Amino acid sequence: MKITANRLTFLRILLLPLPCLLLYGGPGAKLTALGLGSLLGLTDYFDGKLARQQGITRLGTFLDPIADKIFIATLYFFLARLGFLPLWLVAGLLLREFLVSALRPRVPGSLPVVWLAKVKTTFQMLGAALLVALAAFPQWAFWFFLAASLLLMFGALISRASIQRKLFLYGVAGLLPFLVLLPREQASLVLGLGVLAITWLSAWPYLQKGFSAVKGARREVLGEVFLPTVVLFLSPSAGVFGLLVPLILVLFFFKAAFLLLNPRVRFSKEQFLLSLAGLAVSFFPQLVPAYLILVTFYFFVEVLVLSRKGFRELLA
Repeated sequence: MKITANRLTFLRILLLPLPCLLLYGGPGAKLTALGLGSLLGLTDYFDGKLARQQGITRLGTFLDPIADKIFIATLYFFLARLGFLPLWLVAGLLLREFLVSALRPRVPGSLPVVWLAKVKTTFQMLGAALLVALAAFPQWAFWFFLAASLLLMFGALISRASIQRKLFLYGVAGLLPFLVLLPREQASLVLGLGVLAITWLSAWPYLQKGFSAVKGARREVLGEVFLPTVVLFLSPSAGVFGLLVPLILVLFFFKAAFLLLNPRVRFSKEQFLLSLAGLAVSFFPQLVPAYLILVTFYFFVEVLVLSRKGFRELLA
């Protein structure tokens, strides 16, 4: 069977649950999760290379950004669920992805990908790998930070980035080994804050252009990101039903992507009402599981309806 860029992208999405579940195991399982997650992260580089060699397809253009967002959102959700990072930090990180996904369908000509947004995913993946490694083998913290620093420097060296951009990467890489001077919990928090800062720094050009383009629809954009944010903050009260949250996030990103294929984008009042219902449910934790089931059903129906036309256009 021929390996194509689209098949690698599908593989990254389908196998993602495996490293996430392995995070619940002991050090050996976490190490396996780290290795498998790293391999899946590398497919992002290889499917881009294959796409340039084999030709970029509409399906690939549709899938690749979704796969990246699904990978990061799911991975960081589990990092918060396992206590590697505080939930507020992960919610702040994912809010950037929600905003950009909500803006894209409403901006004529879409939003161009800036350099920092390209390396942002690398920082997010590298940060997640370090967090897992520190939790599994804290005694090797210095070597993990040193390896990550050297890897980042090597990537900057072989990249075609400008001198200023390379200096930025060298500077971040040079700071990493100093995190070993902090206790593990503080080092993890500082690492998470660093990833959060780079994530939002990369969002600035999108937000600047996007919000100036939508003007009258700014409330609609904010309303669009309201529901997944509420769902995230309700997850600690959901027990085992909290595992529905990654599925909800996956469906949210698919919905946003399918909206790009539709000429007329309309704000969903039902989604806003569900967000308000989520705020009410927060006062009754026993209702959170039922609420998450309802939100999952809502997004599933939305994606199903949008995909009927969307897939015909992709495969045309």
